[in-house]
Amino acid sequence: MASLNVTKKSKSRKPTKKKEKIENRFSFSLEKDSILNAQELVTGFLRNYKLPVPDSEFDWDWQTRRGNLTKRLRSFWEKKGLKCVKVNYFSYYDYDGTFFTDRVIANLGQALQTSLVPKGKYTFSIEKGPFNYGGYGHPGGSCWHTSKTQYEGSYAQYFEKIGGRIIKIFENENNRGVGRFWLLERKGIFIVFNGYFKGQGSYKMILPLSLALGLNLKKIGVTCDFLHINARTGFALGTKKQLEKIETFKISSRVPKEKGE
Repeated sequence: MASLNVTKKSKSRKPTKKKEKIENRFSFSLEKDSILNAQELVTGFLRNYKLPVPDSEFDWDWQTRRGNLTKRLRSFWEKKGLKCVKVNYFSYYDYDGTFFTDRVIANLGQALQTSLVPKGKYTFSIEKGPFNYGGYGHPGGSCWHTSKTQYEGSYAQYFEKIGGRIIKIFENENNRGVGRFWLLERKGIFIVFNGYFKGQGSYKMILPLSLALGLNLKKIGVTCDFLHINARTGFALGTKKQLEKIETFKISSRVPKEKGE
């Protein structure tokens, strides 16, 4: 089980991934472009098209000497006797057992690009409150703050009381904050929501965090009676088994008891 003490090394970590502690932060280095959960993503995609799925011995890395993953999948199908044809206005099917269209390759490429984590260094910190106005990688406050100066009684303070944390995203190792997420840990699953990130969608920055923690990622519905949740959606981070049954998560208004109470 992963822990918020992310300086510990995971036994399942691949040798291409390296992270190091930087003061109150942690950095995660990726030496090559990677696809999060590539085999699972591709398998689900191909089953929708009813195309043959490679076995577990297939190389699921995004890029190898034989080309990128979409190119290698195309070669895999062609070796099975399938032909790739150009889609046209008369193409009602993308696969019929003898051919597949180039539209399949294009759609697969787009799906993989969505989950592509570019190589580089990513710096995060996971911190407890107080979550003061303008103090968490966001230029101002939010609807969680009643004012710039009063923290007492705000939704931000209440989120702190129910065990909420914040994930700050930094531009490499300097002090420039470029994004943040709110986080709750419940039964070993991390619920992450209301993400903001400069230049990219929040999904693109939750991907390297998932890799850094060695956890799977799943988009879920998130609701709360007293906090605003963007689009009522978020992400769950956990093991594959933990994420199988979770589709939605409701943030409880109950404040957890302190140890010893």
